[in-house]
Amino acid sequence: MAIPPVPTLPPQVAEAVDFLWAFLSTWWWVPLPFLLASLLKDFYLWWRYNVYWGKIDWVLLELRTPRDVERPMKAMEQVIANFWTLYDPPDFKEIWFEGKFLVPFELEIAGIDGNVHFFIRTPSSMRKVFESAVYSQYPDVEIVEVEDYTKQVPQDLPNENWDMWGCDFKLVKPECYPLKTYVDFFEPTTSEKEEKRIDPLAVLIEGMTRLKKGEQLWFQIRLKPVQDKDSHWIARGKKEIEKITGRKPKEAPNKSITGEAIWAFMEGRPPSFEVTKEEEKAWPVEMRLTPGERDILSAIENKIGKLGFESNVR
Repeated sequence: MAIPPVPTLPPQVAEAVDFLWAFLSTWWWVPLPFLLASLLKDFYLWWRYNVYWGKIDWVLLELRTPRDVERPMKAMEQVIANFWTLYDPPDFKEIWFEGKFLVPFELEIAGIDGNVHFFIRTPSSMRKVFESAVYSQYPDVEIVEVEDYTKQVPQDLPNENWDMWGCDFKLVKPECYPLKTYVDFFEPTTSEKEEKRIDPLAVLIEGMTRLKKGEQLWFQIRLKPVQDKDSHWIARGKKEIEKITGRKPKEAPNKSITGEAIWAFMEGRPPSFEVTKEEEKAWPVEMRLTPGERDILSAIENKIGKLGFESNVR
C-alpha cells in the first residue's frame, strides 16, 4: 500500500510562518519591559519605601495624667484634629527618589501587670506637634519619652513560657457609618464633671487594671491623615447617602377595611390607590425616610464633615 504524502503548506504561507518565527525569536524581548512595567514600578517603590522606613527614628511618648482631669471629653477630639496637621503628601521627587510617604503614628493603651499606660508612637521629627496638641488642651499632663514596652517581652512569642493572641478589628458596615464615640455615651447635665462618669473606655481600662503579674494587654490605633483625594472616603459616604435617600419604599402590607379607611383619610386619597413614581418623587426626602434612616443620614453627614484618618485598630 502506498503511503499518502505528508500535507505541506502553500509556499506563501510557509514563508510567512518562517518570517514570523524568525522575527519572534529575534525580538521576543522587546515587549517585556512594557508587560513588566507595572510590576517593576511596584517593586521599585517597595524598595524605596523600605529604605525610607528604615531611616525613621521612632520615639515612644507616655502620657501621664493626673487622677482627676478637669476637661470635657470634647477636648480630646480637638487634640486628634490637631494631629491632622501632620498631613504632608510627598511630591514626585520625594516619592521616586527618596521613597517618602505619609508616615502613620499610633495611639496606644497598654495594660502591664495591672497598670494602665497611655502612649503615642511617632517619628522623632513630629514629636513637638504631638506635645503641643496635647498640652494645648491638657496642660496638667506629663509627657515623657520611655522605652518601647513591646521590646520588654521575648521576641520569639509564643514560646514555652509565654502565650500570645492578637487580632485586627474590622468594620461590619461600610466605613462611612460612624462608630459610637463619647457623644453617644453623653447625657447632658448641668455639671461638666458629670459627663466623665459615662466613659466609653471604662470597660477596656477596667479590664486592664485586673491583669495579673506577667499579663499584658495592648490596644493600638494606627492613624494616618488623609484627604478625600487619597482614598475617596467622602465620595463613598455621599454615594451611601444617595443610596439611602433614593431607595424605593417598601410596599405597604395588606390592610383590613378599617385600616384602608384610616390610611385613605390620612393620605387624602381613595383606598387601594397606588402612589405613582412621579408622586413619590414629589414628596420631600424627609417624608420618605424612617426615623432610623434620618439618624443614619445625620451620622454619615457628620462623619464625612470631619477631618479624615486612615486607621487600623488592633
